[in-house]
Amino acid sequence: MSSWGVTNGIAVAVFGQCGGTTTLQSDWIEYEGFDEGDARVLREIREFRNTDPRQLVAVWQAYYAQSGLSAPMNSAVFENCIASKVYFDSSGLLVSVGERGIDGFVHIGFGSHHDGSEVSYQRAFLSALCVAPSETSGEVAMQLFQAAESYAKSLGSRDMIAIGEPPEVPFYLGLAPGDGMLGVLAEERLLQQWLIQFGFAPCSESESWELVLGQYRQPMDRNQMQIRRQTYVNKMLSEPEIPWWYSCVLGQAELLSFQLTLREENRIHSRVIFWQHDPAILGSALSPLRLWPLEIPVQVEDRERLLYLLAESLRQLQMDRFVAVRYCADALEPSTASILQRLGFRLRQSGMRYRKPISA
Repeated sequence: MSSWGVTNGIAVAVFGQCGGTTTLQSDWIEYEGFDEGDARVLREIREFRNTDPRQLVAVWQAYYAQSGLSAPMNSAVFENCIASKVYFDSSGLLVSVGERGIDGFVHIGFGSHHDGSEVSYQRAFLSALCVAPSETSGEVAMQLFQAAESYAKSLGSRDMIAIGEPPEVPFYLGLAPGDGMLGVLAEERLLQQWLIQFGFAPCSESESWELVLGQYRQPMDRNQMQIRRQTYVNKMLSEPEIPWWYSCVLGQAELLSFQLTLREENRIHSRVIFWQHDPAILGSALSPLRLWPLEIPVQVEDRERLLYLLAESLRQLQMDRFVAVRYCADALEPSTASILQRLGFRLRQSGMRYRKPISA
């Protein structure tokens, strides 16, 4: 039994007239929209159950299809990449059940303490809010969000971010539109409307950059040539040691790490990490690599060394026949954009993160 305001098993009465029946076919389940006319629709908001994934996937696909967005998801992906995370809490995944089954869900996650040693409940993340298309979808979304906000408030959260703020992306990393890191995309107009209605406000712009490795040419100038003589870059044979929380976030991903070593001092100067969902889980070996968030140095010399580390890493990934690399950054970071542009990255998508304070 939950203690945060919406009691499991209590049906909430929803009134409204729904439009024509819509049938959405997926590989796993057939979803049928509502056609209830003026009839009362009883609705239950409850916690996630282990028997829910097939219906959640159908809602996910129907919701993103209406926006023309592609987001890979099936029951196996959900179970392996979402429900299997050690910090997954069924109380944070709330499901709306109408007369014909699940028609929406909301998922709340949390970030970590600054050292990544454990979960921090200070900030909640609206990781997903998906409602099957119907004329009552706004009402369903409102009920789901109210329950989710009560859940976050009960754990002491002070504010909520929609949808992700790298590296704080507890769920759907690399799976949701914008890789789950860009916030809300321009195409997600309905979600934008809902967030404003729920009391959110825009807080930061974000960008997704992509480099097609087949077209990559390593940048080389006088500074880069000097760094090449002074350092060397090698690929780590074992996966890098990262804090506990981030290892959970990337639990189903394959990690590739490269490090730059200063020759004279024989000292590791910096390191970068690329990651990719296990192809066996997604069923595709052609998904792009993602570059883990960078720490951009203040000193110009160190930025040039970071550039060389990235350039040489990308050259080796190109030789290993990887297809592409993506990176998510805040839109107002000129130093990051400069490095990406020198490497040949191109702007792919943009988004907006939203924030809402949670009153005590």
